[in-house]
Formats: sequence, structure tokens, C-alpha cells
Amino acid sequence: MGWTTEQEQVIAARNCNLLVSAAAGSGKTAVLVERIITRLTEGEDPLNVDQLLVVTFTEAAAAEMKERIRGAIEKKLEEEPENIHLQRQATLIHHARITTIHSFCLSVVRDYFHTIDLEPGFRTMEEGERKLLMQEVMEELLEEEYRKGEASFTDFVEMAATGRDDRKVEELILNLYEFSRSNPDPETWLCDSIQSYEEAENQPWDSLPFVKLALEQTWASLEDLEQSLVYAKSVCEDTDGPAAYEAAIVSDIERIRKLRKAESFQKLQEALSGLSFDRLATNRDQSVSEEKIQTVKSLRDQVKKELTSIRDQFFYETVEELRGDLRRAKPFVQELVRLTVAFGQAFEAKKQSQGVIDFGDMEQYALRILRKEEIAEEYRNKYEEIMIDEYQDSNLIQETLLTQISRVNRGKYNVFMVGDVKQSIYRFRLSRPELFMEKYETYGIEADGPKRRIDLHKNFRSRREVLDAVNYLFYQIMTKALGRVEYDEQAALYVGARFEEKPGFDTEVLLIEEGDSLESKELEARAVAARIKELKAGMVIFDKESGTCRSVAYRDIVILLRSLKGWTDIFSNVLNEEGIPTFCGTKEGYFQTREISLLLDYLKILDNEKQDLPLTGVLASCFGGLTSEELARIRCAYPEGPFYQAAMYYARERKDPKLALFLHRFMRFGNRCRIRRSMNYWRRLSL
Repeated sequence: MGWTTEQEQVIAARNCNLLVSAAAGSGKTAVLVERIITRLTEGEDPLNVDQLLVVTFTEAAAAEMKERIRGAIEKKLEEEPENIHLQRQATLIHHARITTIHSFCLSVVRDYFHTIDLEPGFRTMEEGERKLLMQEVMEELLEEEYRKGEASFTDFVEMAATGRDDRKVEELILNLYEFSRSNPDPETWLCDSIQSYEEAENQPWDSLPFVKLALEQTWASLEDLEQSLVYAKSVCEDTDGPAAYEAAIVSDIERIRKLRKAESFQKLQEALSGLSFDRLATNRDQSVSEEKIQTVKSLRDQVKKELTSIRDQFFYETVEELRGDLRRAKPFVQELVRLTVAFGQAFEAKKQSQGVIDFGDMEQYALRILRKEEIAEEYRNKYEEIMIDEYQDSNLIQETLLTQISRVNRGKYNVFMVGDVKQSIYRFRLSRPELFMEKYETYGIEADGPKRRIDLHKNFRSRREVLDAVNYLFYQIMTKALGRVEYDEQAALYVGARFEEKPGFDTEVLLIEEGDSLESKELEARAVAARIKELKAGMVIFDKESGTCRSVAYRDIVILLRSLKGWTDIFSNVLNEEGIPTFCGTKEGYFQTREISLLLDYLKILDNEKQDLPLTGVLASCFGGLTSEELARIRCAYPEGPFYQAAMYYARERKDPKLALFLHRFMRFGNRCRIRRSMNYWRRLSL
């Protein structure tokens, strides 16, 4: 195939850390494969494929990458069947390190487990098992903290807990624990985080990192708001526009401009605290367009709402009052950090006692191993180049880990990174797209630098009509503040493929007028179904595999929903009613459902009925049917001992029929389970 100038540069670049900013459909995978093949065939001493470490984001991507490289090697062998080196690569490809970061980390841990005192027979936990174990550790931790009764803990719970349980407390600890694990040294990061509260006490307010972010976001928002008002003013100036509103709009514009001139947090706070708006004058001109009246009112209402939101989010107090809030919050943050560290240590000990690890452990243990210089040096000698796909979804620990085995500390640059920050969608998995952006802004475009950036901005997947629509939309909305990229000519998508010019491929927007007879979701689904039928009946598309045009098939169509929950069932039912075959994914986590959680609690108390938390959960469910008040009366009546014992006493002495019925059924079912378990035990012995 023919390569663009930029693609050829990516394939040929050597002796540098190379960042490739690859737009959607730019052929990055093909370029990556070609770069690998070139490295396996160039020069008098070409590389072996097992001298490359290729890191992808998913197992499926790794498998696809390996298959494409294998295919490329076989194609080269067809051209040079006597090439012994290529024959060797065809064999080595099955052992090549083309893998996910977690698989690589696991291989490091398996090879060097003895250097970190890890038991050799460890296994990786399933996610459901991990959640159950975390919950068990959390319950033990909180029970121990309640037993101690330290004032710092009880004060923290009093502040953090909501309702009648500790779910919010647990959520805070778990969220902070998970976030900390994306850092190379979680405990150090946690302890250092408290330092920012001391810095807030002593440093100039506007120099604090979170204040800088608030100011940057505010100024960016004010710029957008001014543009909205300027547009509203232009609508007022139209011949059929609401001229009576213009004076208020002009006043609003001046107010925004004064806010934009505020150079400090304190000045912005003072200006926003006294924020007020002029009333719109009454419009008596009957020739004015009603649509333009509503447009101006809507724009102004949005501006007012956004300004109020900015004030309530960042500038609701003076600097001194905010410093006081931080001062009062510090002991609670310290306690949260202490509990998070304690949970992490207890969870680590529990996993070690059971001989299990999780995905976070793979990264942490691998980094702990690779920080041993002699081991890191082995990997540096082994891999001539480290290639990272979907680099925008890397996190800090992954960045540290791969840097540790690169040759940068030798003054040699051998890291190849490819990604697109505009496609960063895994922040919920603690990815750090700012790592990509830092390199994007600092790497040079010169051909001879040790840290180089190459942009692939041609799209070979989509027609011009699609790209024009995407560019038009993102030119309007995407800024550094919104998407970390200024959507300009450098970031825009350009046509790379040639398609037959035909009418009927314009980007469409379906406008649906809501009625009273159908729910909005169903109405939307029926509109989509109608449009699919129209496409199926008359549209012709280019088939990439056959190289010819053909009619649209159902498999060519994908529907992207804003959320799976609450949408997939409606769309699937409507489309099936219309005779359109569908396949829907699901998002519901098996162990996250209320039903499964309840059954797990029931199994826990079948094993050991003296577990208070699972028992109260079962009693409050459909199995027991008790209310919170009834559970509280049981504990108040018998405050000592396990809750199961208290329930037995209460049912017998207070003659509670509902509780007595549950306990009777529970004991009968438990006895049956134990009899069957015993019979199976003796049956196995007899065999």
C-alpha cells in the first residue's frame, strides 16, 4: 500500500522516543505493524520479533496485533522464501511479547516472585471474588475501629456517614484506595496528599494548584458566556429581533467583561458574590419573531445559570473562610488517609494469606521487582524497543514501570507511543491523558531530536461528509479546557481515502417531535427503526472486502445509545417489532445486582449464622421481611452477643411470629444443607 509522508516518517524514525498522535481512522495499526516488519528486515543485523515489547490495551487488541504481524511476516516469506531470518521470525512470533500491560506485569511477577517474598502458588482473583474479599476486610476494619472507639474515628463517621449505615464511609475509603493504586507508591502518595492542606495554610491562595484550575476553568467559561451574549445581541439587532432586550444584553456583556478582568480569586469572589441581572424590558412589538424572543431568553437564562453555578462551585466563600474550611477539614482527611492505608495493609495481608493477587497487585508487584536495578537491566538488554498502543489511556504507574525498563537512563531513547487524546475514554479506569498531553506539548517535530512527535491526521475510514460534520461540530465546542486539545487545523480530521462521489451521504440530524401517546425513548426508537428501513430499501454502500458497491445490510448499522441502562430493552423490543434483527450488549455486573448480593449474604449465614451484617441484610430482605425499626428493637432488647442469638431470644420470648417463621425455615434449610454435605463427604470417603 501507499503510505503518506507522515506515515513513512513514523515507520522510518529511529533512535528517539517517538510520540505518534494518530487521529481516528488514520491507519495507526497498519503503520505500527509496518514499523515492526521494517525493524525485522532492515539492515545487515535485523531484530528478532522477541526483542520488541508491544503493549496494547486489551487482550483482543493484542491477539489482533500478533495475528497481523504474523500475516505480514508470512507475506514477506512468500517474497523471500529462502530467508532464514524471516523463517525464524515465523517461529518466534508465537513467543513474542505482544501483550497487555497486566499480562506483561504478571509475567514479571511469575519470573521474579521470590524477590518480593511472594508465594509461588499464587493465583489471580476474579473481580467478583475480589469485591467479596474487599467487603470482608472492610467489615473487619470498621468493626475493629468501632471497638476501639477513638474520637478521631467517631468524628469522621459522624461527618461522612449518611443514613443508618456506613456505606458512605466504605465508599470514601474504597474510592481513595482504588485511586491511590494508580500511583507508583500508593502509601507515600496518600501521606503526601495531606501536605497540601498545610500548603494551603502558608502559601499564597492563587498559587495553590486547585485554585489555579478553578481560575482557569472560570476564565474559559466566562469567555464562552460572553460569546453567547454577543450572539444574543446580534439576534436582537435583526429586523425581526427583540430590540427591547438589547439594553439588558449589553449590560450583561459589560458585566462579563468586568469579571474577565478580575485578576485574582478574591476579586472574582467579590464580583460574583454581588451578582445581579437587569430585568428584560417588555416587548410590545408584534412584528418580532417569537422564535428569536425565545432564543435570546434561552441564551440569557443559560448565562445566568452558568454564572450562578460558577459562583456556587468555586466562589461561595471568601479566601479566609475557605482557608478555615480547609483547616477544619484536615483532621478528617488525615483520618480518611489513615483508614485507607489501614484497609490497604489489611487487604494485602488477607490476599497473601489466601495466596491471591488482583490486577492492581500485578502492576505494583512488577514495579517493586523492576526497581531492583539488576532485574531492570535484564529487561533493558532484552528489548530493543518498547511500543505502547493507546498511550492516552496509560496511567502513572504504567508510565513509571515501562520507563524503568527503557534505555532512557543510558541516554538512549527507545520508546514508541501511539494514541489520540481525543479518544481518551478510560478516566474511570484511572487513565492519565495528561501524560500524553505533556509529551504532545513538549516533544518537537524536528526529525533529529531525541524526543519527537509526528501527527497522523488523515482519516482513511470515513467519507468527506462525515469528517466535515465532525470537524464542524468540534471546531465549535472543543478547547483545551474541555478536551485538553485546541481543535484547530492541526487537530482536525482530513480525508485520506477515496470514495466514489455519490449523493445521499450527507450527515443527518433526526428531529423528533414529542407526543402524548409514546414515551420519549420509545418514540426515539421508532424514529430510528423507520430510518433504518429507509436506508435498507434504497441506500448503496462501498464494500471494503469485495471492492464493489452493494445494498445496505442490517449488519452495517450500529446504534450508539447514551446509556445501556433503561435504553437497550426499549430499542431491542421496538426494532424486533419492526422486523429488524438486533444484538444488544449489557452493562449489569453479575455480583453488583441486589439479588446476587442477597443470595451471597444468605450463603454466608448458612455457613456461619453468627455474622451480624449478612444476617441483618437477609432479615431486612424478602426472606425475613423485617423493617429497620423491628431490627433495632431486637438489638435494644438484647444488646449483648451475636445478632443471631438476640433474634432467637426475641422470637422465643416476645413471640414474634414473623421472625419465628423465618428462623424456623432457615434452620430447617440449614439442616438439610448440612445433611447433604455430610452425605457427600461420606460418599467420597467410600470411593
